[in-house]
Amino acid sequence: MSCLLSLARALMVLSIFLGLPVLADTATFSEKYADKLFTERYKEGPDTWTEYWTYPTGSFSFSGNFFIAESPAAVDFNEDSAVAIQIGSWFYEGTLGDDDKYVAGKSSASFALVTEGWDKNDNEKLVKVGKVSIKFTKKGIKITVSAKTGGDPKYDAELAESPIASEFQGEIGLLNAVDLPIMIMIGEREFQGMLVLNGKGSCKIVTKKIDGFPEEYELCTVTLKGKSTNLDE
Repeated sequence: MSCLLSLARALMVLSIFLGLPVLADTATFSEKYADKLFTERYKEGPDTWTEYWTYPTGSFSFSGNFFIAESPAAVDFNEDSAVAIQIGSWFYEGTLGDDDKYVAGKSSASFALVTEGWDKNDNEKLVKVGKVSIKFTKKGIKITVSAKTGGDPKYDAELAESPIASEFQGEIGLLNAVDLPIMIMIGEREFQGMLVLNGKGSCKIVTKKIDGFPEEYELCTVTLKGKSTNLDE
C-alpha cells in the first residue's frame, strides 16, 4: 500500500510539470497566518519569573468542485483507492478506506486530521487539526479541506503545515497575484492547476519587561484568499 501512495505522490508532482489540465467549476481558498506571544510563568521557592516567546498560528480552508468529461460514479472507487491532495506546501495522502465508515459504492468519505501532543500531566494526547471531505456527485468530485496550522503550546503540538501564508511572514502591505499550486489524485483520477491569491501582511512590535528591562517581540499576520472558475494553467 505504501508503494501505491508513494507512486501517487510522484505522479502528482510530475503532473505540474507536464501541464495536465484541470476541469473545475469553482475553487476557493483562504488562509490566515498570525504570530502569537506565549506567556509562561514559573515559581521555584520564593522566586517567580515570566518567560515569553512567539509561535506561529493560523488556519486555512479549501473547496473545489472538479468536473470531468465522464462523471465518475461512486462505484468506480473502493477502500483501496489512493487519496493524495496537495495545496501549496500542505500535503495529505491515504486511501478512501481510512474512513472507517466508507465502503465501495458510498458517495462520500471524510478523514479527521490529527497530530500528537502532550497534556499537562505529560500524557500523550491526539490533537484534532482539521478535516478532509470527499464527495462523489453526478457532475464530478467535490473536495473540502479545513485545518489549523502552526503550533499549539498548550499541548506542545505541531499542527498542519501552512500551505503558503507563512512564506510571507514579515511582509508588510498588499500581496497580489500569489500563485498557489493545487494537485489532487483520487484513485486514477488526477486534477491539477494554479489558484491566484491576493491579500496583505502586517507586523507590530509588542514590548514586555524581563528582569526590569524591556524586550521587543515582532508579531506578524498574513491573510490570503482567492477564487477561480478556471484553474487551467
